[in-house]
Amino acid sequence: MAQIQVTEQEVADWEPKIAGIVDWFGQLQAVDVSGVPPAVHARDEGNVLRPDEPATYGNRAAIMQQVPEQQGGFVRVPKISTGADSAAASSAAGSAGSSMDAGAGRMATTPQVSDEVLAAVEDSLKELTNMSLAESYALDMEQGIRVLTEEEVAALAAVPEPLSEEEVAALQALDVRVGRIISCEPHPDADSLYVEKIDVGEAEPRTIVSGLRKYVSLEAMLGRPVVVLCNLKPRNMRGIKSNGMLLAASNEEHTEVEPLWPPSSAPGTRVWFGDKAEQAKPMEPNPLQKKKVWEGVQPLLRTDGAHVANFKGNVMQTAEGPVTASTLAGARIG
Repeated sequence: MAQIQVTEQEVADWEPKIAGIVDWFGQLQAVDVSGVPPAVHARDEGNVLRPDEPATYGNRAAIMQQVPEQQGGFVRVPKISTGADSAAASSAAGSAGSSMDAGAGRMATTPQVSDEVLAAVEDSLKELTNMSLAESYALDMEQGIRVLTEEEVAALAAVPEPLSEEEVAALQALDVRVGRIISCEPHPDADSLYVEKIDVGEAEPRTIVSGLRKYVSLEAMLGRPVVVLCNLKPRNMRGIKSNGMLLAASNEEHTEVEPLWPPSSAPGTRVWFGDKAEQAKPMEPNPLQKKKVWEGVQPLLRTDGAHVANFKGNVMQTAEGPVTASTLAGARIG
């Protein structure tokens, strides 16, 4: 919780304003909305996010990107009258400590809500929804929600580097997908390895071996969404064939490692880099290995100051939002 110093003069200036805001909410609670038709029909399916499939977002912008897709039902709030009806409603709400302006027929401390104010609020909401990562975190800082380091600010303000045709082709050659861990158990012959069954949108889950056992608990692995590189050649890892790679972020010392978090997309959803959702067909495993495509891309994969995974500033994402790390900024990805 951020703490700020407030002067006595500021307290005196704000007391009548706060009283007016509280009184306005008292009037709002007293309004009968039983006959007001909903602006948007309530969703029959209920909560969009399944309770057994939690979603974690690294920042405000990632959350706001879900709003157009996961809007719940709501009702239209009628405009509050500032005339005699408003005074009656306020009296019914039992507003204490406010004086009546009998001549005007309204609460003396109640601010009038004009069409211009309502329009300004709507514009502000639109502005928040369309806010970039850098703008979002700048607002957070202004409101005292968190303090960013200079490195984080620089990362957020960075403009994605233009990619060469060869880099675009290499990124599109990768078959990176959203997955979900169905089962996970310790490797019987390796203390540092897990053996996972991961749903990547195919008929059967894939068996993938990952070196996360020292960094992530078994309980934290079970059921979580992950990001999987699916077109690597199968690799024998201490007697168990691994059919892909679970992508994770790590610090430089490799003392902290955490799997990447995809947005709330279905298993099998393809992940891409940059702004273009249209992607070429991924390369088959044999030519991918022969041309060392992954070896050329992987060293340039990083998380930025907002924990967003990217290639030279080009965001790793699906249509639902960016891929992120939970806590690691400026981390390697592999």
